[in-house]
Amino acid sequence: MAVFVIKNASIRIGATTAAYVNLSDHCRSVSVNYTVELQDKTAMGSSARRRIFGLKDWTATLEFNQDYASGSVDATLWPIVGSTGGAIIIKPHSSAVGAGNPRYYGKFQLASYSPFGGAVGSLAINNVSIQGDGLLSRSTAST
Repeated sequence: MAVFVIKNASIRIGATTAAYVNLSDHCRSVSVNYTVELQDKTAMGSSARRRIFGLKDWTATLEFNQDYASGSVDATLWPIVGSTGGAIIIKPHSSAVGAGNPRYYGKFQLASYSPFGGAVGSLAINNVSIQGDGLLSRSTAST
């Protein structure tokens, strides 16, 4: 896959790694942010700042069309809030994992969840921000 338009991303979320739910058909947008802290190691006598990389971190922001059916958005996310966390797999496209379609995987914590809200006549959507709980893994090999 070269330059592409996001049309068919794959989003799987679960309270455990053994129980992923495919929420791709409800996901309106997805964004993953992978960062590393930059620590200042400047010491006396330095004439310029010196830095070293610290801990890695990641977050993901997702927007879903809300659905309360069993095995859908609310039923998947509700039990994860304030629990031991969840796990997520995100791919740019629903096709097989490969060099042009990497799989991003990580465990996360969900500290807040808004099960509903909106104005009269509007589509019921749900914005979710997850905080990584450990490393974000990237794989181009199917397992």
